[in-house]
Amino acid sequence: MEWVETTSKTIDEAKDTLLDQLGVDEDEAEFEILEEPKVGLFGRPRGEARVRARIRPKAPRSKDDRRRNNRRTKSKAGTGGEANGNAAASGDQRGSNGGGNGKRRENQGERPEGQRQEARLPRNNDTAPTETADPEEIAAAVAGFLSELVTAFGVEAKVSTTIDEGQIVAQVEGTDLGYLIGPKGGVIDAVQELSRTFSQKESKGKQAPRLRVDVGSYRANRKTELEEYVRRIADEALASGEAYAFEPMGSADRKTVHDTAATIDGLESRSEGEDPRRKVVIIPA
Repeated sequence: MEWVETTSKTIDEAKDTLLDQLGVDEDEAEFEILEEPKVGLFGRPRGEARVRARIRPKAPRSKDDRRRNNRRTKSKAGTGGEANGNAAASGDQRGSNGGGNGKRRENQGERPEGQRQEARLPRNNDTAPTETADPEEIAAAVAGFLSELVTAFGVEAKVSTTIDEGQIVAQVEGTDLGYLIGPKGGVIDAVQELSRTFSQKESKGKQAPRLRVDVGSYRANRKTELEEYVRRIADEALASGEAYAFEPMGSADRKTVHDTAATIDGLESRSEGEDPRRKVVIIPA
């Protein structure tokens, strides 16, 4: 993944702008500070911070992981007797955990307290996981999670997942999907955040694969419409010479605005504000 670079008044502002351009969360990116703002008279900052970032590269699966995966595959292809033995072992495990699904209880027992906070590691934290979880395994788990969520909403829909360059793309297709999208895509953003948190838990300490959730092709259609809208507003901004501020939007939409603005000569873009009121401003150069 190529590096992207920007400058801003502070390092944090530069990092936020880079995250918008990459369209990922902090735990999915790595940063390199090229230049820090200098301290001027009376401690006031002088100059700008220059920072670059990229999406954290996917680490290759270790030899031990591949061996474990091969053993699981062979185990699934075993005889009926082996399956009965596994069932008996599972029964013993349930008994030792006080009933219920033993495997699920074991996983919950292993989960460290504050799992969600640990998944969102501080920027430039050297303890960030370097090994990425298997996208196929996480995709299957996310598909099951979304299917249960769709059922809870009382909606009849089909969930499918694909993997594109290491990113999991989950699609929900059906009828009457408005409840899963919500006004201005508010619900679909919440569904994606829940799915991302779930995938981080399922990764069990490894780096979770990037994840995008779409409902009824809402995101794909919105991206096309947003690109057209940005080009129209850009023409007006270039003609008038005045900056234009878009309404607050999520990180995925902000990335679309930044990407589209970057293709237009004589136009610059930057992000302002804090989530959930963070917005993009385009400025004639």
